[in-house]
Amino acid sequence: MNSNTHNKKLINFYGSMVPRHKRVMIGLTYIYGLGYSRSRDICNYLNIDSHIKIGELKPEDINKIKSYIEFNDILVEVDLRRKESMYKQRLIDIGCYRGKKLHRRTYKVLKHNTKPKKK
Repeated sequence: MNSNTHNKKLINFYGSMVPRHKRVMIGLTYIYGLGYSRSRDICNYLNIDSHIKIGELKPEDINKIKSYIEFNDILVEVDLRRKESMYKQRLIDIGCYRGKKLHRRTYKVLKHNTKPKKK
């Protein structure tokens, strides 16, 4: 599959590649920071039929979605990732337990099993 065929099947939306054949509500969940309930709220608020495909959206609808996300200060993609990394760095800087033990060692969650069970 060459790159031109591959690009025709995807839309670049906030830095995420969203497949054209997905429904709008599901396609919006490909954007980091937007889940199912928030994408449902966006479709309901903007009166966009959630059962149509992403590829069938008019450019005006795409612009409405982008302006809604920007107007409501919804953090998506790069901004959200930057904010999360700042939170982790803050925990490391203040020297709390989660910062020292978990994020510095890159353990992802609290109570993460770091040692194998002995039999």
